[in-house]
Amino acid sequence: SMTTNGSLLAPRAAKLKELGLNRVNISLDSLDSDAFALCVGKANQLDSVLSGIQSAIDAGFTSVKINTVLSRHWTDDEVHDLLHYVETWPVIWRFIEYMPFQGDAFHGPTFDEWKAQLERVSGGILTENHDVYGFGPATYYNLPSGKEIGFIFSMSHSYCDTCNRVRLTSDGQMRLCLLRDDEADLVSLVRRGLSETELASHIEWALQRKQERHDGVTMDQPERPMWRIGG
Repeated sequence: SMTTNGSLLAPRAAKLKELGLNRVNISLDSLDSDAFALCVGKANQLDSVLSGIQSAIDAGFTSVKINTVLSRHWTDDEVHDLLHYVETWPVIWRFIEYMPFQGDAFHGPTFDEWKAQLERVSGGILTENHDVYGFGPATYYNLPSGKEIGFIFSMSHSYCDTCNRVRLTSDGQMRLCLLRDDEADLVSLVRRGLSETELASHIEWALQRKQERHDGVTMDQPERPMWRIGG
């Protein structure tokens, strides 16, 4: 499995499949060339990413997932163009709510706003689909056509009570939540020579600190930036 921005994937997809890769997650945060350049910090990348996605589909990967982070409000015309790809490509498309870090303000559509816009543009009601794809945090819905899409809206649609995610940071801390600075020190225990059983017991204790819910889009933002957390 590989997560990629897809910009160099087109000439490599078939070879990667031959070498044993069978799942890819590809980021696609806009279908507008200028907006996409702003998202990725580099001009003239959209066409190569779209080609990379098509090459992944053509290569026959077991799973192709598209992740779209909604860092701004889309016009209805943009959503209409987006839905063309959603309906046409045999992929699992997931919409991810913008997560502010280091004092950055929340912006972009909330869960209710994005769902209402998709219903308005598609001309029908989205119905919740309880099928699960892997063990990720997405909630899945069916468009009026029956096409399945995923929602990961951790700010405005809290799913903390069912979250099964933790992260090991580059400096040896177990991060309990991206939205909080709660961490458990693991590296110090390893360096002290604790046994696997003792480490497991400490991790089990630390997991009890995960919260049932958070305070929504107005909550205080974590101090540790995303690039220092890792995944």
